[in-house]
Formats: sequence, C-alpha cells, structure tokens
Amino acid sequence: SYGEINAIIRGFMGIFMDNYEDIAWFNSPFWAKTMILIVNAWLGYPYMMILCMGLLKSIPDDLYEASAMDGASFVNNFFKITLPLLIKPLTPLLIASFAFNFNNFVLIMLFDTVVCFIGARLIDKHRGTGKSKAVLITTVALTLLVLGIFKYTDFFLSGVKLITGWPDKLPGIILPIGISFYTFQLITYVVDVYRGDVKVQKNFAWLLLYTAMFHQCIAGPIVRYKQISRELTWRKLTVERIYKGIVRFSIGLAKKAILANACASVADNLLASEKLAGASSAAIVTGILCYTLYIYLDFSAYSDMAIGMGLAMGFHLPENFNYPYISASITEFWR
Repeated sequence: SYGEINAIIRGFMGIFMDNYEDIAWFNSPFWAKTMILIVNAWLGYPYMMILCMGLLKSIPDDLYEASAMDGASFVNNFFKITLPLLIKPLTPLLIASFAFNFNNFVLIMLFDTVVCFIGARLIDKHRGTGKSKAVLITTVALTLLVLGIFKYTDFFLSGVKLITGWPDKLPGIILPIGISFYTFQLITYVVDVYRGDVKVQKNFAWLLLYTAMFHQCIAGPIVRYKQISRELTWRKLTVERIYKGIVRFSIGLAKKAILANACASVADNLLASEKLAGASSAAIVTGILCYTLYIYLDFSAYSDMAIGMGLAMGFHLPENFNYPYISASITEFWR
C-alpha cells in the first residue's frame, strides 16, 4: 500500500541521511506510487525471467508441421502459427508474475524443478534397470527434504527445546508460499515418468511452467503432469470457456467471502477458549457445526476459484471436491 511503501522508503533512507523527511518527493503520492511499481517490478523480476525462459523453446516439429500452412511463406507461418504457439501458453503466467510472485523463494522452486527435471531424464535413460528406481528414490527424497527443512525444522526444534532447552532461539524459517503443492506436483511427474504413464519432458521451460502454475498453488487441486501436459504447450481459449471460468471463480469467491468467513466468525465467537467454560450445549454444538461448514466451504471455495481461473486461461484442472462429507470410507474421503 501507499503508506507501507512510504514507511519502507523512509526507514531505508534514514540509514543514510538525517534529513530524509525534508525531501519533498517522499511525501508525494505520485512518486510514492511510482516507487511501488519499481519495487514490485524488482520483486517479481526473478520469477518473470524464469517464466520468460519458455519463450526460448522451439516448437515441436510434429506440432508445427500439423499447423503450418502449405505453400505459405516463412514470415506468414511465423506470425500466424509459430508466434501464437510461443506466446499463448506463457502470457497468463507472465502477467500473473507481477501480481503473484515468490520473491527470493523462487530459487527453491527452481531448485526443485531442476532436481526433478534431471531425475526424470535419468529415469528415462536407465528405464528397466535398477538405476531407474534408485534415481526415483533419490529425486523424491531430495524434494521432500527441501519441503521438510522449510516446513518442519521449527516444529522439530521446538520439541527438542521443550525437552532439552536447546536451542536458545528457534531459526524462524519462513514457509515459502505454495511449496507443498508444487513439491507434490513435481513428485507426481517423476513417478508418472517412472511408471511410463507420461513421456519425459525434455524441455526444461515447460516443466518449469507446470511447477509455476499459480491457479492452485495455495489450496490445490494438485494437478498431475499427465492431466495438463498437452495444455501447457497448446490450448484453445473461447469466449464460452472464459465466461464459464469467470462464473466458477465468482461462485468460489462468494462462498469464501460471504459464507465461509461468516461461519468462521460465528465459530470463533462461540468456541473461544475464554467462553467455553460458561457456554451452553447448544452454543457448543452450533459452534462445531459452523466450524464444520467453514472447513467445507473454505476448501470448496478455493477449489472453485482455482478451477475457474484455470478454465478462463485455457486449463482444465481436475475436479477434486465432490461431497467429501458423504464419503463411505477414509480412502474415498482422501480422493
């Protein structure tokens, strides 16, 4: 926001000069907003550059030959066939990189993608041998290790501190946004290559785009590579699909903002620890029911928004939320 960015600039400049408050442009909304654009562009730069790598890929020969017009000039084919094939799959993600970026944590996503890219290539190279399985185990272990370091280091050390008193201070590791989802998506890709369900991706840029898909990054659904591999490189957008995507997204947004948040507010009020001792049975039951509805509506809303956003950009993400509370078994509930 304007206030936050101005406070950051003031704090930073205060390190180097004593009279920074006297500089007029720090108090100017115009220049402060300009600084917002510069800072956001700077924060999104690494992520955007990685996505731009996709622009360097070459069109697969079979796809180009199937699309190219017989007898047309090279220039005509380039602007009508090649350029759209290059730009269409990347444009939504390039735009989104400014609105949803991973900042410095993009290096973690890049590392995981490199590990799985190399691992899958080695699995394909040594298919049918013991080396293939060894590479699979190593690749999965490395990606899970990265996830474990960021997600469970503080949790583990807090338990150790409770018992032994060490360490004096927890490291306070920040959890990168979306790390769980893109980690498990990459694992499904490597496992699918090992099983022979999909062909190994030999172009790093396309695998990176699969990893960087932001639609379902926070709350799913986890998309297997074989479900979306074709649409990563070529997808068709129509007005009808965009319309359906916007409608689905709007339904999810309404579920979250109107229903889920209202249920959460009631549940928080009725189940607050300081009120439980004197609460009536009816209040506790109502609070539990509201919390149950909140969990359901919250996950359902995020799924609707992710699927709708994906559909509006040409991706058909799988339906992963189908009346979980009437599941006949734990296995069905998990699915």
